[in-house]
Amino acid sequence: MNDITILPERQYNVQWDGAWDGKASVVEGGWIAEMFIPWSMMALPQANGETRTIGLYTERQIGATGETWSSPALPGTGSQFLSSFDLYELNDIEPRRQITYYPFVSATHDSIRNESEMRAGAEVFWRPSSNTQVSASLNPDFGNVESDDVVVNLTAFEVFFSEKRSFFLEGQDVFITSPRARSSSGPSGPTTMLYTRRIGSAPRLSIPAGVDVVPTDRSQPSDLLGAVKFTGQSGNWRYGTLFASEDDMQVRGKNALGERVTLNSEGRDFSVGRLVYEDTANGGRRSIGWMGTDVSHSDVDAVVNGVDLHYFSADTQWAVDAQLLHSNVNDVTGAGAFANINYQPERGRQHSVSLGYLDDTLELNDLGFASRNDFVQADYTFNLDRSNVEGLRTLSDSVNVTNQWNTSGQATRLALFLNRKYTYLNNSSFSTSVRYYPPRIDDRLGRGTGDFRIPERWAVNFSWADDPSKKLSPEFGINAGQEDLGSKSLTV
Repeated sequence: MNDITILPERQYNVQWDGAWDGKASVVEGGWIAEMFIPWSMMALPQANGETRTIGLYTERQIGATGETWSSPALPGTGSQFLSSFDLYELNDIEPRRQITYYPFVSATHDSIRNESEMRAGAEVFWRPSSNTQVSASLNPDFGNVESDDVVVNLTAFEVFFSEKRSFFLEGQDVFITSPRARSSSGPSGPTTMLYTRRIGSAPRLSIPAGVDVVPTDRSQPSDLLGAVKFTGQSGNWRYGTLFASEDDMQVRGKNALGERVTLNSEGRDFSVGRLVYEDTANGGRRSIGWMGTDVSHSDVDAVVNGVDLHYFSADTQWAVDAQLLHSNVNDVTGAGAFANINYQPERGRQHSVSLGYLDDTLELNDLGFASRNDFVQADYTFNLDRSNVEGLRTLSDSVNVTNQWNTSGQATRLALFLNRKYTYLNNSSFSTSVRYYPPRIDDRLGRGTGDFRIPERWAVNFSWADDPSKKLSPEFGINAGQEDLGSKSLTV
C-alpha cells in the first residue's frame, strides 16, 4: 500500500502519509479490496448545506495483459486528469472538529561517553473546522522516523532526501509552488523554496583552527524546541504558515593537545508564509500565489520571496507553470525565474519547453533546495504515443533536447536523445535510443579549483523484454557509449 496527493493537473506528490487503512482478500472467483479513509484526515472546503460534490477515480493495473482499466477512462497520454474525475453528490460529510495528540517520553544512553538523556514532548493536531488545521510539535523526538537510504555521492551536487517526519508531511501541499518542487530539473534534485529537511539539520558551527570534531558529531541533527503550522482554505484562497525554532547545542571536540573542547552553536529560527488564489470558473485553471521564507541566525539572515503563476486552458491544450524568485542573504541579493510550458494539441502528442534563469547570487539553500544557481536553461521535449499501428499495441517516440549553460555563457549540459519503443500484441517490447552529447564544461566538479572540458560523446542502446506478466520474463540489452573522460565501452 502506498499513498500520494495529486495537484492539478497530474502532479503527484509522494511526500504524504495519511492515516488510512486497507485490506485485500481472495474470494471465490476473484478478490476484493477494502479501504477505510476517514474524512477527518483531509482538509475539505466549507460546504453550503449537507451535500458535497466530490470527484472520484478508480484504476486497476492488470499485470497479465499490461493494461490499465479505469473509471473514468483517463489515459496517461491525455492532458486532463484531476478535473475529469466522475462527480458524485454525497450527503452527511462533515468532518468533526477534533484534536489529536501524541505525547512521548524517551531515554537514550551513550555507553562510550557514559551519558544519559531524557526527553519528553508531544505532537498536537487540531482541526477547528473542515478546511483548517493547526499542527504543533513541542520538543519533538524524531527517533522513530524511518532512516534514509545510504547514498554514496561522488558528484559535486547535494543529494536531495525526501521528508519522512509526519509533522512536516501533514498538510504540506499548500507549500508546493511549481512542478519543479517535486521533480528534478538538474543533476540531482528539484528546485523548491521549502525543503523541510533544512529544519533540524546539522547546526551552523564555527570550528576554530586546531580543533578536531568527530564527523558524526559535526553532522548530528539539531534539536528542535518546537514547530507550529497552520493551513486552510476559504473560497478561492488557500493559505499556510510554518514556524520552527532550533535549540542551542553543544558540540565537543579536541584541540591540538588532545584536550576536550566544547563548542557552542546557536539554533536557527525558520518562518514560512504562503497565499494562493485559484480560479476554475468557466473551465481550466488560473492561479497566482506568493510564498516567503525567512531564516534568522546570528551568522545568517536569509529572506526569499517567490511569485508563482499557473494556467491550464479550458480546451486542455495549454498548461503553463512559472515562478519568479528573489533572495536576500546577508544583504547579497539574487534573482531568478523559470517556466514549464506544455502544449498538447491532441491525445498522445505533446510538446514541452522548460525555461530557466538563476543568477549566480540567488541563494535558496538556507531553507529551500536548488542543485545549483548560475544557471540558464532552454530544454525541449516532444512525445508521440500511438495505439493505432497495425501489429502493435503501442508505438512511442520521443525527442529530448537539453540546453543548459552558466551565466557566463559556458555550456554545462547539452544533449540530444532520440528514443523509440515498440510494444507488441503479446506484450513484449523492443526499445532503441541514440544519445549525443556535444562538448561542454563541467564547472562544478573542480570545486573551485578549475573547470573540466568534456569532449563530445555518443551512445546507443538496444533492448528487448518479454511479457513482464510471465513467471519467467527475460530481458536483453546492448549499450555502447563513451564515458565523460574515458574510453568507449560496450555493455550487454
